[in-house]
Amino acid sequence: MNSRSFPNCFASVALCLLLVGGCSRTTVLYRNLDWFLEQYAIKTLDATPDQLEAWRPVLASVLDRHVQQELPLLEGYFALLAQAMGSESPADFDGACLVAEANRIYARHARLAAELAVPLLESLTPGQLDHLSDYLVERRNFFHDRYLRGDETAQRVARTARLVDRFEGWTGPLNVTQRIGVEQFAARLSSVPGDWLKFRERQEARLLQLLWRGAGREAVHAQLIRWWVPWSSEKSEFFVQWQFAEDALARLLDHLAASLTDRQRERVTERAKFLISELSALRPGQPGVAEETWRQFRCIERPA
Repeated sequence: MNSRSFPNCFASVALCLLLVGGCSRTTVLYRNLDWFLEQYAIKTLDATPDQLEAWRPVLASVLDRHVQQELPLLEGYFALLAQAMGSESPADFDGACLVAEANRIYARHARLAAELAVPLLESLTPGQLDHLSDYLVERRNFFHDRYLRGDETAQRVARTARLVDRFEGWTGPLNVTQRIGVEQFAARLSSVPGDWLKFRERQEARLLQLLWRGAGREAVHAQLIRWWVPWSSEKSEFFVQWQFAEDALARLLDHLAASLTDRQRERVTERAKFLISELSALRPGQPGVAEETWRQFRCIERPA
């Protein structure tokens, strides 16, 4: 699932790394992230040159904080992932922990994305709000076609294929037993895509209502977090579904970790180390991960 909207694409940099098998050009993408976000603002909001000029100091500040605070966490996460996947003992792997830490890192990115979005959102004119509304409908239709096309069997087959592709980006080809595990996971999620799309539509409507009536910055920021981090509160309309999907994913990761071949383990650790090197290149003069960063990981021991 991907709840991307402006500028949650900032948070999707982390998702790209954590969920999709790693970006092949992480460094290039990140070094041009300011330009990418500006172009996205133009596409989604029809932002004017004056709005972008006023927004650039916010963008520069958030990106600087991301380098200082979030990149070390991403490096640490991949080091822990390499350690967990590199072990041949299933007892050393904790899928629930890795999922929880990935969610926590994503939530941190989502909060930065909300901080980045609010100054632009509150400056929108009526015409730009109409533009944003049209864009959100377009994206919602795209996701509906992607995730809910055909009958339940067709949806499950397509969902399985997407998941297999993502996992194989890390492990290489999955064997029959591993594919069956992925298929079972996809079957358990049969109702989640539809529930998520309904949740997304409600959250979009609430955001637009706040913007149309000129609600304050805090209200808009809170609404973005309510939408982008649905597991952050038990009052969330999507909380139960998210917890169910999270638990199912953790069990799938445990199953896959226990069945990995030596070559698959090597591929996972190689991918993790490659991403660590990519992220390290974005922090010149700041080698390694500081002790205080390691302490932020709540349920995994620091690699030896």
